[in-house]
Amino acid sequence: MSGSPGSMTLGFGSAQFEVEPLFKSIKEPPKTGMAQAAEWHMVSASDDGDEVNAWDLCHQMVSDGLGVAGVGSVEFAEPDIEQRWIIGNEAQQAMAAVGGCEEPDKPDSRLPTGNGPFWFRDPDHSQLEAARNEVKEPSDRVRIAHLDTGYDPEHTTLPKFLRKDLQKNFADDGLPDNASDTSEGIFNQLGHGTGTLGILAGTTFEGSPLGGAAFLDIIPIRVANSVVLFKNSAIAKAFDYV
Repeated sequence: MSGSPGSMTLGFGSAQFEVEPLFKSIKEPPKTGMAQAAEWHMVSASDDGDEVNAWDLCHQMVSDGLGVAGVGSVEFAEPDIEQRWIIGNEAQQAMAAVGGCEEPDKPDSRLPTGNGPFWFRDPDHSQLEAARNEVKEPSDRVRIAHLDTGYDPEHTTLPKFLRKDLQKNFADDGLPDNASDTSEGIFNQLGHGTGTLGILAGTTFEGSPLGGAAFLDIIPIRVANSVVLFKNSAIAKAFDYV
């Protein structure tokens, strides 16, 4: 039913919708002599229509089906709302939202730390430096998919082997092949993806490769504006692409 339009008569009105498969690569293998395996689909309203509760709509889908001839029953449905991971209480979140960046927060004493910018890869922590020195620069590079907020295309620490030709964006409409992060807003985390890319595979910094896997292929995949506010469908599509 990829891209198939239709209409659904609900207990609280009629809605126009479009249906498309959520996964294009991840599929249940066919089994001889058995019923076709269920598939995940995205159901999107094609216009504003009547205002309805998303959970009520999902409940009715499971109870009454989609009302489309030839389509089986709905086994499971849930709204594709942004999942929110709560960090701190409401007062702390409000202060963080309006606070400036002139003075960074002090390191959390409960977390591991060390000396210099490369402490995270030393023998007392991740041991990434020792692993990288043993592997050296391989001729057959492993590909690593990096699911985050994207990357700053102008940043000096971007990985040497950043595969921009394979980048994907599942967070912004109309930019499927551009994972660069130019988002705005107080609840966005502009630069988060660039930062974790640096730790993972950042290029030379102060005369030494910054990242622990600096000689491997990195595929940037933008899945959200914030690592604490994202849609399940974006993560699912990213794994399907991988």
